Amino acid sequence: MRFPYSLLRGKWIVEAHESWAKDLLAIYLALHASRNGRVLVKSFHTINPGIIDGLSGIVKDCILDNIVFLEKSFSTNIVDAVLYIYVDPYKPFLPSHEGNIVLFVKPRLGYKKLYGWKKIILKRIEGYEFLLKTSSIVQRVVISPRYIGYSQGPSGILGRALSLLREGVVEYGVLSVRDAIDIIAYNIGVKRDKARWILGELARKKYVEIRKGEVIVY
Repeated sequence: MRFPYSLLRGKWIVEAHESWAKDLLAIYLALHASRNGRVLVKSFHTINPGIIDGLSGIVKDCILDNIVFLEKSFSTNIVDAVLYIYVDPYKPFLPSHEGNIVLFVKPRLGYKKLYGWKKIILKRIEGYEFLLKTSSIVQRVVISPRYIGYSQGPSGILGRALSLLREGVVEYGVLSVRDAIDIIAYNIGVKRDKARWILGELARKKYVEIRKGEVIVY
């Protein structure tokens, strides 16, 4: 998935608890799409206008006049747009019209697998960092007023260890916990106890996941 441009095509349901993150991502997508035509944004709560001012400095060449905020009673069936965005409906809701649509909702609101729709789950890790999950991938992303995109990853020894583990997955496939510790210890030149601590820190910070003795690297 190419973040966030894949969300500009097709029908997407984005689940997240944090309304501020959904607002940021919704406006970010609207700014990107505005370069190609009209964008309709229908939010079921008030979005801070400052979000638009802040993010418009990040998204170059956006056309603010192409972004239209809809009243709740406004019907989109007869309005042509390159992208329709709906944010935080109070109850299960699916647009009846066609087109490119992104629907931001709270988890467990009743949206199960729907034909023709793809789903993203955003799970907050800490601060502005989230795990972005689809049916096929898990990626670490940042959603903030100053930057929206892939996480740059940890620095220092943790960053080096993470790079080594990613290379190990490419070369060897599935890594066991012992494999991961061996890779870190040998290549960084630390004892196994230190390598185990490094692996634990990567897991605590959600850069990797230890599942049934295997290390899943994000």
